[in-house]
Amino acid sequence: MRVAVAHGDLGPWDGSSRYIADVAALFAEHGHEVSLICRGCTRELSAGLVPRHPEELAADERFDLLYGSDLELLAVLQPRAERFFYAPLDVLASSPERERWALQQCDRIFRFTSASVDILERTYGMELHAKSVISVYVSRAFEDLAEPHWSRPTPPELLWVGRLIDTKNVAFLIRAVALLQSPSWRLVLVGDGPERPALEKQVEDGGLAERVQFVGHALESSPYFKSASLFLTASTSEHYSLTLMEAAAHGVPCIGLAPDGSEVFNACDEQILDGFSGFLVSDEEQMARCIDRLLNDESAREAMARRTWQRKMDEFTAAHFWGELQSAFSKVLRGAAES
Repeated sequence: MRVAVAHGDLGPWDGSSRYIADVAALFAEHGHEVSLICRGCTRELSAGLVPRHPEELAADERFDLLYGSDLELLAVLQPRAERFFYAPLDVLASSPERERWALQQCDRIFRFTSASVDILERTYGMELHAKSVISVYVSRAFEDLAEPHWSRPTPPELLWVGRLIDTKNVAFLIRAVALLQSPSWRLVLVGDGPERPALEKQVEDGGLAERVQFVGHALESSPYFKSASLFLTASTSEHYSLTLMEAAAHGVPCIGLAPDGSEVFNACDEQILDGFSGFLVSDEEQMARCIDRLLNDESAREAMARRTWQRKMDEFTAAHFWGELQSAFSKVLRGAAES
């Protein structure tokens, strides 16, 4: 099968680039002829995968399947493809007109959570669940990890990983840790972005400079997860968090800001089982109480860590995601043959 996997720019740091590169690698490993089409690539790819600029395509080049999220590229490539799977990576696209076109034209919509499909349906007034495939993506990098060491170093480390941008809402986390009653802890922020200067000032003004560490970009995030006692997230616009899955793969309980359907749109309520694999919170005070609760009861924190890891091992694997993708394509082909 000739497959075009399309993405705007494949960067070295972001989770969406990792996802697209993994999907392209899965197709290639299962014997398909893959064209990874993007405007630019600055990340290392699996052996045999060579990025192609859309202008490099031959005039008569055609594909059996087009898979991707970049709406501008998809509009250019869709006429070349027999089948089109739209895999949006944002809660909602910045171009509603183009996204409406993609939702109408695609054979399947690939989303990681049910809530993200609900948001699309409400926004565009379209019935989309019937042609949606909901399957959690898990990075290939998380598949070969050994069972975690359950004890963690002291002082306890609270971890956040991502881009320091407004929608990640890291200021919320800093306000939350400022309320902690536990005498010993450290917040480690791994990543960089335009919000960093403002966040550094917030830390300095709050007298937290000795407690909060800005790591910047890290080529490998695994060492930080291995030493973390808890993972924190407060994203306001994110239909799926890869870092929550990475935390689970390392046996780290997660505390996240719950979606409210009006100002907070994320999948924390599907990725974190409240009270089982972590906690869902609605404000800074509640997050601080949950952090204190686990920092002051190591046996409860470790039990939650074990449940978090086991759930990931039982329910979320790259093999399951690939199986769902293969099944979706097979059903589309059968439907075409029957019609």
